[in-house]
Amino acid sequence: MYEYDAGNVYMVAAGASAGTTVEVMQDGQPISAADAGSDVHDGKIIISGNKLYNIVKNADGGGEHTLQLIVETPGLEAFTFTFG
Repeated sequence: MYEYDAGNVYMVAAGASAGTTVEVMQDGQPISAADAGSDVHDGKIIISGNKLYNIVKNADGGGEHTLQLIVETPGLEAFTFTFG
């Protein structure tokens, strides 16, 4: 769980070869389609390759939020988060 003040959240990560499923929650609720980053679909992200993932792109341009990532399948390797 991360508290942040930004419009965008990115994560450099890698996952299992079959993909690692992570549910994305913002402010205690599943992230809305309007606030989801380009790599999030139906409130979830599949982490498979080692790359930069766009998790959040807040429609309101930013502000204070809480991000919670719930790892549903094993294999997640999270290296760093960046904010914009």
